[in-house]
Amino acid sequence: MSKKKIFALICLFIFTAWGIVSLYYYNKHLVTIKEYKMGERVEISEGTVIINSIEIHDFERQYLGSDRIDWFYNSFLPKVPVSLQRSAMRVMAFYSEPYNSDLGVNDTEGRMMYVYGIYIPNDGKGLLDDDMELAVSANVITENGRNLTLSSGGYRNQNTNYILFHSGGRFFLNEYSLTSDDSLIIRVEDKLSEENHEIVIEPVWETEKYNFFNRPPAEYSFSPGTAFRYIVDIIRQEDVNAVEGLIHPQVNDFPWEHLEHYESSGKHGGITSKGRTQYIDSYLGFADVFSTRITFSGSDDENADTVFEQHIYVVNYDGEWRIIDVSPPITTNLPE
Repeated sequence: MSKKKIFALICLFIFTAWGIVSLYYYNKHLVTIKEYKMGERVEISEGTVIINSIEIHDFERQYLGSDRIDWFYNSFLPKVPVSLQRSAMRVMAFYSEPYNSDLGVNDTEGRMMYVYGIYIPNDGKGLLDDDMELAVSANVITENGRNLTLSSGGYRNQNTNYILFHSGGRFFLNEYSLTSDDSLIIRVEDKLSEENHEIVIEPVWETEKYNFFNRPPAEYSFSPGTAFRYIVDIIRQEDVNAVEGLIHPQVNDFPWEHLEHYESSGKHGGITSKGRTQYIDSYLGFADVFSTRITFSGSDDENADTVFEQHIYVVNYDGEWRIIDVSPPITTNLPE
């Protein structure tokens, strides 16, 4: 056999092996999420709870071991040219197993159930006295009384007056079937008053499939803060027309003139910061409104050193954040 044929066979073997390995890891990123959007509001003793949605995952997130992370970021990545580091991180992310899909036991399939919500405490803290435990929890209960979400967690940014929370847990398809017509109960526990509030639902699931190039949303991606970052990014790119698709359908007279200054922002018109995201309850006849403040510099030489601010207001509409108003720009004084 000639050297050329031997070389060709070696190359074929290498590329075949690489293709098989790549296909294996690509399949490790194939996951499915079933979601039922809610937006249900519950008044409790010391605040308001908004149940955003419940989800069923055919996977459980898992994280890379610390040894591998330390080696990659401390030993390997510093040796990679800066221009290639982003690509190197994507390669590492691809050749990994970020999800555990082995959720069943014996011959019974398993899934993960999650409930996501927002807690707006009256005192601004939302914690039990002398404890770091959240003063509210929510769980998904079957008609037979089986709790499908046993663990819980929460997240709060210091620049907000609300807390994002979730509960989750593994269940088996002989406990709740994805094709059944059984009702589910969202049980909201007020730990301060020791009262329970129940929401009975008959979920109609929306199914979305994900892969490495279209990854599942982050755990708290339903946050209004995430929506504001997306809106601000659109405005920062001076794509004001794209904002039209984010307007609440019940807003008939949107103040487009309050966004005109972004269309001719030029050299000095950049957004300098996004301020606190706040829950403000009702506004313009809408309930459960969130707002954020953005600041930006002047758009011409005459007011290039002037700082302006304006507020954006959003509400949840069919599981999506929609803009209901943008305040007129006003000058502001920021601390030096």
